[in-house]
Formats: sequence, C-alpha cells, structure tokens
Amino acid sequence: MNWKEGLKRIASIAEKANIEWWTTGSILLPLNGIEDDIKDVDFYFYEKDLETVRNAFQDYIIEPIVCAGSRSETFKYNGLAYVECEVCLFSGLQDANDLPEPTHFGKYAESNLLVYEWNGLKIKAPPIKLYVRTLEKWGKLERAQRIKNALKERGK
Repeated sequence: MNWKEGLKRIASIAEKANIEWWTTGSILLPLNGIEDDIKDVDFYFYEKDLETVRNAFQDYIIEPIVCAGSRSETFKYNGLAYVECEVCLFSGLQDANDLPEPTHFGKYAESNLLVYEWNGLKIKAPPIKLYVRTLEKWGKLERAQRIKNALKERGK
C-alpha cells in the first residue's frame, strides 16, 4: 500500500473531474510534517458531486457509494475505493458528528478547512487540533499526546 502515491492520484482524479473535496484523519500527521503509518485516506466530497465522484472513481471503487451504508450514523453516503491505498469515500455529514463537541470529521471541521501544501499539492483538511481532540474523546490518549509532542517539537 502506498498512501503517498494514492493521495497524489486521488488529487489528480478529483482535479480532472472538478470535484471539490477534503480529507482528514491520520493523514493530518504527514500534512503537518509528522511521519506516520497511514492505513487509508478519507475523501470527503459534497453531495452535489455524487455522480461525478462515482464516475471519476468507477475503476477504483470496491464498495459502491451507497446511502445509509455501514457508516450511516456519521455520513449519508459512504463507499470504499482502492487507489494505491484504501480510500474511504464520504459525503453528507450528519449533525450528530459534532455532538457533544466538534470532531475532525463533522460540519465544524468542514467549515474550518485549511489548505496544506504537500508534495506540490494543495490539500484541504481541518486543523490537526480537531483530530487530537477527537482522539482524546475516543480515549486514545497516548496517540493524542504523541501528536501534541510532535507538534510542539515543530513549533506548531
């Protein structure tokens, strides 16, 4: 699995198809200069682009983008593709994602996206602090602390 090549190809596919998208999750670490073992890339798109995404990624989709699928509590639409790495496809963020506080994959995150420069690409993603707070909320305190320490070392 090669998430770096995957992210490049995902960005290229989205650009060619004129799809507005963003990402979040563990990919925020390398976007912030922190090395990590990335297992997948989250690809968030807007519902208006649903058919465009289906068409643009048709050769890569391994689980179709469906409404009310396995992640229906958090996303209206979800699917899975393989583009050099696993790509989780999400759209239609649910209000509950930000309850009782904002997460890195909710509407608050979507409305506070930053543009990260990575390997010549401009990638939209929320602030890494939202990811850290979500990890803490989930009880993944060691991982959250490691990220905080790495950010501190980088002066962020």
